[in-house]
Amino acid sequence: MHLTINGEPRQVASNTLSQLLEELEQQGDALALALNGAIVPRGQWPQTSLNQGDTIDLFSVIAGG
Repeated sequence: MHLTINGEPRQVASNTLSQLLEELEQQGDALALALNGAIVPRGQWPQTSLNQGDTIDLFSVIAGG
C-alpha cells in the first residue's frame, strides 16, 4: 500500500496504525501520530485501518518548560 509518511512516499505492508509502527520500528511512550491531519489517540491505533494514499505524520513528544 502506498502511504505518505512524514512527507515521504512509502510502500508498506501494514493494514493498521499499530502494524505500521511495528513495520517502521517506531515504539515508545513519547510517540504521537496524525492520520490525514487528525491526531489519533494511542488506544485507537490497533483498530485504525490504513487506506491507499493516507498521510501519516509521526511526532516524538518532548517535554519542555
